[in-house]
Amino acid sequence: GEDKMITKKRRIVSMVLMISILMSTIIALGSITALAAFETGVVVEAEHGVLANEMNIYQSSSASSGACIAVIGGARLDDPYSLSQPDATYTFNITTAGNYKVYMRAYAPNEGSDSYWYRWNNDNYTQRGAIRDTSFVWQETPAKNLSVGLHTLDICRREPGYFIDLIVVATDL
Repeated sequence: GEDKMITKKRRIVSMVLMISILMSTIIALGSITALAAFETGVVVEAEHGVLANEMNIYQSSSASSGACIAVIGGARLDDPYSLSQPDATYTFNITTAGNYKVYMRAYAPNEGSDSYWYRWNNDNYTQRGAIRDTSFVWQETPAKNLSVGLHTLDICRREPGYFIDLIVVATDL
């Protein structure tokens, strides 16, 4: 009697521990984000980056694959450092050192949505004005000297309603 009761209690404790370990593992795996390294000169769908905060994927018939990213609504963000993480992050594999620009196919429908923040490798954010238009247009940043290796591009909204469709990092297009 008593041995069976002790064995039963041990099994229950073991099962509870196993379930706890399994749940902890599942929760931990859910927080892991894969950072694929994109090649330079290759068109990257904006929605393939690591998205955070209020940055979401939106369907658009005029976007290259039918989707783009944006933060819709909310106030203008004058301090990107106030975010715990960037709205969108992309890692690029630079195989040849040189001066690289970020080319983005983006849509800024009005003056209340025509700016964003970007930075390379956790450097200081740079505010960038965008071209206002009635559809997606290609825009570029000033060139940045990048060495061979992996480099991280972070993008944050400055004004809500700035839609990003495609990103290319290249020395010249």
